[in-house]
Amino acid sequence: MKPSVVIVGAGPRGTGFLERLAANSADLYGDRELDIHLVDPFPPGGGRIWREEQSPLLWMNSMAEDVTMFTDSSSKPLEGPVRPGPTLAEWAGLDGQHFPDRRAQGAYLRWVYEQAVAALPPTVTVRVHRTRALRVSGPRAGRQQVWLEGRDTPLDADLVMLTVGHLDAELDPEQAQLADFAERHGLIHLPPDFTADDDRLTGREGGEVGVRGEVRRQMDQTVPFGEVRQLGLFRIEFGVEVTDGQHHQVGIERCVAAFEPDLLAARTRPADAQR
Repeated sequence: MKPSVVIVGAGPRGTGFLERLAANSADLYGDRELDIHLVDPFPPGGGRIWREEQSPLLWMNSMAEDVTMFTDSSSKPLEGPVRPGPTLAEWAGLDGQHFPDRRAQGAYLRWVYEQAVAALPPTVTVRVHRTRALRVSGPRAGRQQVWLEGRDTPLDADLVMLTVGHLDAELDPEQAQLADFAERHGLIHLPPDFTADDDRLTGREGGEVGVRGEVRRQMDQTVPFGEVRQLGLFRIEFGVEVTDGQHHQVGIERCVAAFEPDLLAARTRPADAQR
């Protein structure tokens, strides 16, 4: 029976595992055949958080020179050979001190994934399943079964790697209380989440919008208000163009009207504690 590995999560962690598997495959498997199943509803490389299909106004909170998916002599502890490669800054030709947008990171991670797959020997097959893993079953000793959404039969696995990153979570008591209050008063409550996935505030006309939490999360939540929007007589156009690796805001037309929401930002920690 051909050995099988199922990787649940195709973002940076899954991609990093695939890169290390490729680097060590000769010692681990030699010329034996191996099936690798990569499970994620989002594109391999960037996954959900760093996928390329999101606003160019959402930036990373790391500088381009600090982001890499490759190993070097400083990578300790490290199993297997060193496989050096470019940082995000080197790959994209960006100023290392620049904070790139998340789409650039997504493109970089997609490229790293493609390089990792290309580095695998021809006896290794990678199969991508663009869906969700629902559960894992099977005995403690023996093959596991990974059940996927929309598939009647499970994937058999000799090894299951859970390389998931940001997970959805149930509301804690405080968030549940806020959600209940919002529902009773006809308001919108957005619990902690990946803000690029929730557009319920985009296009909201007028009123007050409270944003609570870390400064970077506040920025993510309020950025959609700065994108191209059409609210009756009220229009905002924000654009970003990249010249020589630098972001410049262009084409701004802003007319304050009664349709514009008031953003009320609050945080529980001092600003200097969030840097």
